[in-house]
Amino acid sequence: MTGARASGGSSAGAFAWVLNLDADDELCAEGRGARFVAPVPAPVLRARIEACMGALGPLVGDGVVIGHGDDTRARGLPGRAFCPTPSAISSLVAAGAEPPLAPPLVVIVRANHRLFSAELGQRLDGGTWVRSIGELESAFAGDVLARGGEWVLKHPHGYVGRNRHRTRELDPKARSFARRAIAEAGGLQLEPWVARSADYAIHGFVAIDGSATFGAPTRQVCDGRGVWQGTSRETDLAASERDALEDEAERTAHALAAIGYFGPFGVDAFRYVEGENARFCARCEVNARYTMGWAIGMGTSRPDVSIPR
Repeated sequence: MTGARASGGSSAGAFAWVLNLDADDELCAEGRGARFVAPVPAPVLRARIEACMGALGPLVGDGVVIGHGDDTRARGLPGRAFCPTPSAISSLVAAGAEPPLAPPLVVIVRANHRLFSAELGQRLDGGTWVRSIGELESAFAGDVLARGGEWVLKHPHGYVGRNRHRTRELDPKARSFARRAIAEAGGLQLEPWVARSADYAIHGFVAIDGSATFGAPTRQVCDGRGVWQGTSRETDLAASERDALEDEAERTAHALAAIGYFGPFGVDAFRYVEGENARFCARCEVNARYTMGWAIGMGTSRPDVSIPR
């Protein structure tokens, strides 16, 4: 694996943070040129952030979280956001913090769209990108019918198990979900639903010059809906699995730099059971932003706090 490896580095220090955990909703709206209206009520999002603050402690460090306490403490501090969307930048400016240097919004939207990962190559056998109802019908008449079992339709922008639909057939509910995904974001990811036995991730940071720093592979604890519960740097990855995961991190960093993205990112992966065999999907999702386990995976290496303001 090329690039810098996470080791010693700066601590999070005193930064003003916007923890917009619902950033994918805003990116979806921005991608289709619509006015963003948060689907999650502000009190609900605040409660979610409060519940996650213990886990986000390694990321935020001694920083000030905007919207949680006295925002005047953020005045004059360099700003950071879970994802630097327009609303996050506005919140930082309103609190008197210095907005961070960030990629153009069109780049952030593209990097967080599931098509970006799909174009890097499907890593789950049977996975495919669908751009129209006709393509979806063809898939169900071919691969889906041949393999049987449950399948999952994934909206291009989703998080914490939201914006996806499990089905065994192309019924009215599946069609309705697909039409919405195609109308809102130009397509959807179709995958067989597999029995995951363990979840993993690897994190990194792409600098403005395109160089990358990588963290250590991590084990993720997720519930049955795929909602993140915790991250640990202790993993049981086999050497071949670790190599595959690190290779995907490197390929992802290179692809992100190629479209003009810089900043934090994460690559999710999982082990699953197919028949009597354990298999490994080395990349199921790319998140071009901070993630809940990003700071844990990066350890003491914090290139994100040393980039220009």
